[in-house]
Amino acid sequence: MNFRIFASVLFFITFHSYNLMAQEIAIDIPKLKYSIDENITISYSIEKTLDSVTIENKNFQVVNRPSSNTKPNYTEVTYVLKAFKPGRVRLPRVFMYSKDGVKTSNDLFVEIIDKELTSQDLQLIPLKAGYSFRISLPAYMSRTSGINSFSAIEYKSEKDDVQGYVIFDHKKNSNLPESYSATSYYEEIIKDYLIDEPERKISDSQFLKKGEINFIETDLTIFDSEKKKKIYYFIGIAETKKAFYRFISWTPEENKAKIKADFQNILYSIKD
Repeated sequence: MNFRIFASVLFFITFHSYNLMAQEIAIDIPKLKYSIDENITISYSIEKTLDSVTIENKNFQVVNRPSSNTKPNYTEVTYVLKAFKPGRVRLPRVFMYSKDGVKTSNDLFVEIIDKELTSQDLQLIPLKAGYSFRISLPAYMSRTSGINSFSAIEYKSEKDDVQGYVIFDHKKNSNLPESYSATSYYEEIIKDYLIDEPERKISDSQFLKKGEINFIETDLTIFDSEKKKKIYYFIGIAETKKAFYRFISWTPEENKAKIKADFQNILYSIKD
């Protein structure tokens, strides 16, 4: 039987090694995020002898001729591709033809970024507010103003479309009851935050105690009608002996996988 591969072009995103089954086709890709100039190696396999394989021709350049590995009742096809443009994009579907019909691979999304952030970009830089507390920002973000009139520190990266700020409530000056906790503070903040925005969705909150500081974090997404895209918000709460802090940071949802860890690092850097 002649096994034919019809090459096309592909797309991707990154993390660890993934092996996903969809309609009997397994997809094997080492990660889910790639830089724009990075080759992507992806394999599609099925426990079946095939007549031919085709792949969608969108958003990718085929770097090398696809290779195949065939055994009795098993076929694997591997492509090496490179993306044409950045963004969160669906990998190309593969169509596998056999005497039993056609099998189609499942959808899997990957993220292509213009440039991987370097260790220098991700270095945390300490900032001090007028009230004596400190946070640290990744080097690619800078301090700014004009985002929120109640904030103590504001930060942004225009290139990466990131903004955020920190507001604090000092325990002695806020007339809060002694029983007031990080959970109480979080619930008060989150219940009405962006309540009127379309497609508002909130994840389950995560609680962490780090030393003597209580932290709560959650993810929130809305649809921005003006920008016509979803916006991802990272909501962080910190309770120290002196004060409650709220960290509000946001970026387009397609940046979430790349940026969320930096938002978390800002939250957990709080010192007073």
